[in-house]
Amino acid sequence: MIRSAILVGMGAVMAAVAGETLVYTAFGAFPRPPEHVLDEAANPRVSGVLPDGWQDDSSWAPVWIMYSFEDEQGTRFLRTKVTRLDSGRAQLTCFPLADCPGDRLYRLAFRARHLTGGSVTFGLRQRGQPYAFYWQRTEKLSANWGTYSYEFAAGKNDQPMGFWFNLEATGVFDL
Repeated sequence: MIRSAILVGMGAVMAAVAGETLVYTAFGAFPRPPEHVLDEAANPRVSGVLPDGWQDDSSWAPVWIMYSFEDEQGTRFLRTKVTRLDSGRAQLTCFPLADCPGDRLYRLAFRARHLTGGSVTFGLRQRGQPYAFYWQRTEKLSANWGTYSYEFAAGKNDQPMGFWFNLEATGVFDL
């Protein structure tokens, strides 16, 4: 079985075993990873800055989001602040990812917290309709930093895929 890793967040340290790393974003690494400022003309409800390779995918929903890099005791992290959500959800995504040829084992590791103790749904998902997840989990996160690790198998994807974090309520999610 082929192994791949999805490593997200501040200084993720889990390595792929006999495989490749699909996403590795050490938001606190030095030198800092390249960033891009979001185009508020494209979606005036979403503002801030994201690391290159990451996108907001919430333009379809009446949701207001601010992305920023923060520093706490020398640790840099990405903050997603959802200030208003009339319906739908906030969606932070890393797209595209390499196709999965099938019979692939993934390892996912990230450090995160949700300052209001909310839930986050995350996983490998189709970019287009029917927007189905190939693999997903929903976790109620603590207001304190925690490390979350998963190992899972995924079959062959039938269309381009990415990695999604979905937030279903207002609050502050740190990654």
